[in-house]
Amino acid sequence: MTYSKSAVFSFALSVTSLASGSSPLAAQTPVAGSQSQEKQVLLSSFWDTSSDESTLTRKELKSLLGGFGSPSTDKGGAGAEIYEGITYLMPLKEAIIKLNLKNRMSSKERVATPGFPKNSFYSYDFAGTYDNGFNHLFIVTYYKDQVVCLQFVAPGSLKVKGHQTHIRGKMYNFVNNKWKALSTAEVEHGPQRSGDAMRLDSVLLQGGQLSKAQEYVRWYVPKPLANLILHCCSR
Repeated sequence: MTYSKSAVFSFALSVTSLASGSSPLAAQTPVAGSQSQEKQVLLSSFWDTSSDESTLTRKELKSLLGGFGSPSTDKGGAGAEIYEGITYLMPLKEAIIKLNLKNRMSSKERVATPGFPKNSFYSYDFAGTYDNGFNHLFIVTYYKDQVVCLQFVAPGSLKVKGHQTHIRGKMYNFVNNKWKALSTAEVEHGPQRSGDAMRLDSVLLQGGQLSKAQEYVRWYVPKPLANLILHCCSR
C-alpha cells in the first residue's frame, strides 16, 4: 500500500537521529535534550479557516466524533491518555521510547485531511509488527513534535483482531486522507470510548464482504483533538 500523497513532505529518516539532518522538516525537530513540553498545542495562523472543499469529509468527521466531543478552540488538554501511556502533547521522543520504536525507520508527511486543523500536523509512519495484527503505526504530531493522536493500519490480507464496525461511511483512513475509490467498495466504522480517547475502527471492504477486506484502520483520538476537529468541521 502507498501512504504518501502528492504535495506533501515525505522522507525516510532514522528514529535514532530525528534531530539531525539538513532537510526542512528535520530542521524543525528539537535537538535531543533541549525539547520542552508545551502545555498547549501550537497551530498554524489559519488553522480553523473555513473551506468549501471536501464537505463530505467534514460531515463524516462530525458524525463520528460528535457523540464524544464538542466544538471548541481550547488548545489545552495536555496529559489526556491516547493509548497505553501515550498522552496528548507528549514529546515524540518519549513516545518512541515508550512504544519501543527507537531503532525503527520512519517516514514523515504533512496531514492534509479536511476538517483537521489546517497546515498544523505531521504524521510519522513506523512499519513493524504491532498488537492485534497491525503492521503500520502513524504517530501524529504538531510542528514541535508533540503527539496529538495515533493510528494503526493493516492491509486486508492480515488478520486483525477485535475490529468492531457497524456504521456505514465513505472515508476509511482519516490521518492519511483516504476514501473508498470504487462503487463496489464499502466502508464501515465502529467508534467506542477508550479512556480519555475515542477508538475508531474502520475497514474498507470489497463488495461489502469482510472476507474481502482491503484495509483495516484503528484511530485513537483524544478528546482535546476531537474538540478542535469538531470546531474546524463546523466552520
